[in-house]
Amino acid sequence: MNVGIGKIFTSDKVRAAMVTRANCLTKAYYGVRAVVLTTLLDLINTNITPQVPLRGSISASGDLIPLSYIAAVMIGREDVKVFKEGKTMSCRLEALTEAGIQPLIFGPKEGLEMINACSFTAGFSGPVLYDANFLLLLPNYVLDCPLKLWKEEQRASIL
Repeated sequence: MNVGIGKIFTSDKVRAAMVTRANCLTKAYYGVRAVVLTTLLDLINTNITPQVPLRGSISASGDLIPLSYIAAVMIGREDVKVFKEGKTMSCRLEALTEAGIQPLIFGPKEGLEMINACSFTAGFSGPVLYDANFLLLLPNYVLDCPLKLWKEEQRASIL
């Protein structure tokens, strides 16, 4: 399933998707074993971030291609590269071994549960909404400051 192409997503975007996916799995709607969630959280906590290509399916029927790279790191695929502390390294041979994380063997439906979701889309929307909120509040602040100064000026001229 790792057939993405092009430039690589930034680590913060991939980590946002990983956290979003972990949040969804904690709700226990998906029927995955606790070890699946634990492995994903171990990757997040040890700063192991998969290199995920920018081009692939996003929100067609879930973020299949990008999430497959996260799942590939969880199972320890040797051909997948990861970022760890600013360095690019091999998934199984270096990153997982160094962090003491055992590669996972997915049970029935668990691989599908890892990739059939919109976690990249949801992970991207958080910062976008934050920035949009800031941009909506900025004009109020910019327009409010001169108005307050003008009111103070008027009050000072009366005194």
